[in-house]
Amino acid sequence: MSNKEKTKLNGNAILKCIIIIAVVIVVCLGIIIFLWKNIHLFGMGSGKGFVGGVNNTSTSNSMNNDDNSLMSQQEITTVHIKPVEQITVSRNMYLYKNKEIELKELINELKSLNEIEIEINPEANVSPNAMDKLTKALDENTLKYKVIE
Repeated sequence: MSNKEKTKLNGNAILKCIIIIAVVIVVCLGIIIFLWKNIHLFGMGSGKGFVGGVNNTSTSNSMNNDDNSLMSQQEITTVHIKPVEQITVSRNMYLYKNKEIELKELINELKSLNEIEIEINPEANVSPNAMDKLTKALDENTLKYKVIE
């Protein structure tokens, strides 16, 4: 073998070694990043970590205290939306769900429903007697309502 061939072989061998070393470094960095993010290596992240093999509770305790203070500052509001049942009163008629209904039947229907809001929509030509009968029947059955004007 000539010197040129030996130099060429040595150059290829050096290039292969550099590539192998680069791949090993990239794989090691990937493993370290994975451990850092998922296991909270060295106390980083939001979970408990280990520093020098000793459980580091000071970091996790301070973070837990911060979490608790945030939760105490936030108010959780639950809104319970009640279904609205609309009753239209026209002349001496009661219209419920787009059909004419008798007062007694209407009250029984409303009593069978749980946790509802009742809105009464009197039309311009409503009979005062019909409105009085409806509101009296709702009051007697302890059904809460509001009149939409």
